[in-house]
Amino acid sequence: MTVYSFSVRRSGDQAVPCSVAWALEGTGISPITGASFAGGVLPSGVADFSADELEQSCSFELTATARPLLEQTGQLDNTIIVFTSDHGYFYGEHGLNEERRLAYEETIRIPLLVRYPPRVKAGATASEMVLTIDLAPTLMEFAGLAPLTGMEGRSLMPIFTGTEKTWRDSFLVEYYSDTVFPRILKMGYSAVRTRDAKYIEYRDLTGMNELYDLNADPYEEHNLITAPTSAPLLKKMQGELQRLTKR
Repeated sequence: MTVYSFSVRRSGDQAVPCSVAWALEGTGISPITGASFAGGVLPSGVADFSADELEQSCSFELTATARPLLEQTGQLDNTIIVFTSDHGYFYGEHGLNEERRLAYEETIRIPLLVRYPPRVKAGATASEMVLTIDLAPTLMEFAGLAPLTGMEGRSLMPIFTGTEKTWRDSFLVEYYSDTVFPRILKMGYSAVRTRDAKYIEYRDLTGMNELYDLNADPYEEHNLITAPTSAPLLKKMQGELQRLTKR
């Protein structure tokens, strides 16, 4: 199997990190075969680059440039294509703009598309909560490698094959306050997100914690933190946050 590492760049923005290069760097897989394009100019062929070179240079328009090249070389269905992105900004949600460090759904959720016909069924969708830390072990398993010691993510392969019986029920979201952006001074928090709810606990603010029932309130418009009927949910979410932060 040949592994290609690409990134997609929005005009005027920074390139998305090359996940494959990052995941496989230092694992002994060499060379990592990739392609680096600038200004939409196709190279004469497919060259070998180190992971560092890929990190620095692989930015191009995937759909318009890479796919035709892969088709021409007969490698399209033998190539793992992963599309994801950086976090987006608020555009008026929650009365916010030019910000993305808070724990609301609009900024903690990012797209993830995977194409690899030998192992990923076309058009399939999954409801499991996956994280960016799952990308490295996933790509390593694609390459026939075991996850490195200490990796916290999980391979998505069982989700792709429909054999996963148990998956994470919650995950931790954290932000540590800094002084670079005055608009979010003292806005550091620890948050827990489950399939059905979210609890946000601010580190430096008093009386500002938030609790949401995501089934009834998917846009997080009604903070239930002081609602007497939500006391059992609050206790459950506080307990789960404590469990996650004690790891």
